[in-house]
Amino acid sequence: MDSKIEIEDSVKTAARDKIIELYSSQNITPSVKFEDFRCPSKLFCLGTKDKDKWRSGTWAYIGSQYGEAQINGKFTKVLIVAMDKGGYGGTEELIFEKTQNHFRTLAEAPGNGHMRGVSLILKYLLDEKDKYKYSIQYSLTNAVKCSTERDNMDAVRQNRVISNCSIHLKREINILNPDIIITQGKHPGLTIRHFFPANGEIREFEKVSLWETERQFVLATPHPTRLKGMRYRSGEMPKYYYEAIDALKELFR
Repeated sequence: MDSKIEIEDSVKTAARDKIIELYSSQNITPSVKFEDFRCPSKLFCLGTKDKDKWRSGTWAYIGSQYGEAQINGKFTKVLIVAMDKGGYGGTEELIFEKTQNHFRTLAEAPGNGHMRGVSLILKYLLDEKDKYKYSIQYSLTNAVKCSTERDNMDAVRQNRVISNCSIHLKREINILNPDIIITQGKHPGLTIRHFFPANGEIREFEKVSLWETERQFVLATPHPTRLKGMRYRSGEMPKYYYEAIDALKELFR
């Protein structure tokens, strides 16, 4: 049975401190009002259209035991790169520690399709099967640091945002130095493939790709929301997910 552990998400770690410093120095800290979001690329990304539809993103989640996850008994750092905060609203947390608690509890009791996919992947990938423990052993960030309402961003502006935000993502990765990057959705996968190209073969498992870079392994996956075969209640993923994750785990033997 899972054994819930109480842990303060205000625990200081070197990785958390560096991410806070990065977000602050780059002016990408969350804000309730988008007019208070100070990213220097904001006006170039946004233009003059639909200013009232945009929202800032969230802080990254840095598990308090990031780096202590194990695969086949070997310690590893796992970073999940998702797309963006989405157009739902209500998740802007100005306080870093509140965001850490929010993402940790979402991995323990997922309330949306995205985090259900995160939890299923972590549980199958990591040696630790207790959700109250593996929920603090990984990190998660969004490739895009602000977002607009669903179906409201045209392709040109979307590409601008992805391009301009990519430098923030690369800096995060340099800080967190993950051994494994798991991308969720099309544009995070393309961005990571651009920054960290494969050293050799890219192995394909239907909708999932696996490759090795000079620095880490990358598992590029679809966004899990509404993905056929992703069933959190029964703990099931599509067959090709198991095949891809098994192949990744073999690299840690």
